[in-house]
Amino acid sequence: MKVMTLADLIVAGNLRRVVEIGVYRGRLLLPLAMTMASLGRGEAVGIDPYSAAAAVQTDDHNRGLDLVEWPRSVDWDALYEETWARIEHWGLADCCRLLRARSADVAAAFDVSSVDLLHVDGNHDRDAVARDVELFLPKVRPGGFVVLDDASWQSVRPTCDSLRASHELILQVVDPHDVLLSTGQGNDFAVFRVTS
Repeated sequence: MKVMTLADLIVAGNLRRVVEIGVYRGRLLLPLAMTMASLGRGEAVGIDPYSAAAAVQTDDHNRGLDLVEWPRSVDWDALYEETWARIEHWGLADCCRLLRARSADVAAAFDVSSVDLLHVDGNHDRDAVARDVELFLPKVRPGGFVVLDDASWQSVRPTCDSLRASHELILQVVDPHDVLLSTGQGNDFAVFRVTS
């Protein structure tokens, strides 16, 4: 559902630069880059440090997964290489960049109002989500979009509420087909249009 919604925004809004914070396997980044490639315009930029230290989450997310221990079990180097190999396999290297860095370390590389769509899907701890939005919101042009992954999560909700207070909420979705039975939480997201 989310990939179709964002691809529609790209096509209908003539968007040219999409930035995703938190790429992991590229499940969203690659389809968005494919959209850009098929339109013959723009770029999709993924930002992810691919490191256990950055992936550790200490807020209580009630996910049934130990988000302090789990990151230590992932081969982050292999995951990064696998994602980059997919970019090359699909011939997307001309329209897709993968920055292996923390979002805070590369935010200054983006000019003010240079991003059409920002997807925030990195570390879901409350402070991490707020920091990503604080750093990158000025990079989104007026009329552009900010998409928050898991907007209903307790740790993400304060940032979602803050955006709602100052920008236009155009869509909030909970995918009923991806609800985790143990928590009652689904695969949800919120889309905001930046008003200034």
